[in-house]
Amino acid sequence: MTDALATLAQAIRATDPSIRFTMLEVGAVPLGGEPEPFHRLRDLFPGSQIVAFEVDPALCRSLNEQAPPGHHYYPVALGRHAETRPFYLTRHPMCASLYRPNEALISLYQNFEVAYLGPRPQSTQSVWIRSCMTTLSVRSISSKSTSKVLSSTSLRVEA
Repeated sequence: MTDALATLAQAIRATDPSIRFTMLEVGAVPLGGEPEPFHRLRDLFPGSQIVAFEVDPALCRSLNEQAPPGHHYYPVALGRHAETRPFYLTRHPMCASLYRPNEALISLYQNFEVAYLGPRPQSTQSVWIRSCMTTLSVRSISSKSTSKVLSSTSLRVEA
């Protein structure tokens, strides 16, 4: 990432020095040891926070032990409403999902083996899904400020 993001943040803060963001990270398995590019926004806008959800409780504990101020991980699976659903464990945790992998489709592409159901003894487990909006209100996150974020699939900052 270049300094373009820092320059933009500086211009925004010049307009409104009190601006801060609450960012949601749904599925927070770290990849490659590097933080996600949008994590930098927490530092560029003081008082901002990242609320991350990852279904693996042990991973959440570990991530919380290393988390900088303003970054909190919760071992929660989010959905439209509260229910118990199957959770599909794939060969790589980043591909685990509430949706069963379409292995016939995946097989058409190279190097997507990580998305196949895992070689673990149990490749499916039941998880309790919590209502997204209920979870956000319990965490004191305004559903009004996050509804736009939840409707988009991702935030990507590119140079």
